[in-house]
Amino acid sequence: MPTIKDVAQYANVSISTVSRVINQSAPVAKDKYTAVQLAMKALNYHPNTYAQALVRQYTNMIGLFVTEQSSYSLGRVLSTINAMLHESNKRLLLEVNDDLQPKKEKVLLDRLLQYECDTFIIIPYHLSNQDVLSCIQSKLVIVLGRQIDTLSKHSIYVDELDLGYRATYYLTELHHQKIGFIGSSIIPDISQLRKIGYMSAMKQRCLLESSNWIQYDMPSFQGGYAAANILLEKDPHITAMIVHNDIMAAGVMDALKNRGKKIPQDIALIACEDTGVAKYLTPALTALRYPIEDMIESAVCLALTEVKRKGYTQLKHPKTLSFIARLLIRDSVSSCLSMQQ
Repeated sequence: MPTIKDVAQYANVSISTVSRVINQSAPVAKDKYTAVQLAMKALNYHPNTYAQALVRQYTNMIGLFVTEQSSYSLGRVLSTINAMLHESNKRLLLEVNDDLQPKKEKVLLDRLLQYECDTFIIIPYHLSNQDVLSCIQSKLVIVLGRQIDTLSKHSIYVDELDLGYRATYYLTELHHQKIGFIGSSIIPDISQLRKIGYMSAMKQRCLLESSNWIQYDMPSFQGGYAAANILLEKDPHITAMIVHNDIMAAGVMDALKNRGKKIPQDIALIACEDTGVAKYLTPALTALRYPIEDMIESAVCLALTEVKRKGYTQLKHPKTLSFIARLLIRDSVSSCLSMQQ
């Protein structure tokens, strides 16, 4: 196996010159740089990445944590991040949580953060903001999908309060007054912001929200089914529902069908997150969609520019950390006036 000494002899340069080329630790004359590159190729020499990291004091490795059930489709996340990291000559260390258990998410996140990465991008799903803070400690971490006040400069997020407000206001414009709100029982921080937005829109339209119209459950098909049944038991006169995401909304649809209620003729339905399922439901579900690709690009730019090493990246610091979800109007909502006819 060729060594750095062999490369130096082949290129007719010093070992220290080869080291500077490999580690990019200091400028090298163009002819010598080219000679070293050709020598490494000819000898099929591959630098020891661990040794490089010790010399440079950074690894060119970015850690990524994501949960499969989150609104951030794993395929979309990986394709966007991989393309950007490849262009920046960085590598990806991935940890995926395929479980709905919050305890497992914390264990897997803790495990990823033990590795020597230059920075981490994490997409927490079940964990509360406090749990996230307890995990990251002194690590350089970019949180994608959460607004955490103490990490305001390292958070890329959707304005969830605005999301809850706009979903509700849209329904009130269609003359709905009794609007149910179904949130996630295991993502309290996001659900709380959406509920505040919901209550703000109701108040602005001079409508009195009722505790009978608010319900929480697991963000799953089964959770949506259970929550819808409970809401309608508490108030059978609800004319619209705002649901945590489209997967949960599919369960709501099944519950309404079993009760003989039609969408949108009897109950209008909006999902706060479009994970990709919404348009395939029957009827096609009105939903709010995160600008996921834009958010991921901002997260990568933020992650790499926060590594304070000269020449570490050519990317620029993102212009914005906060994003607005887009309302996609489909077939699951109609005016309350048309229901009364």
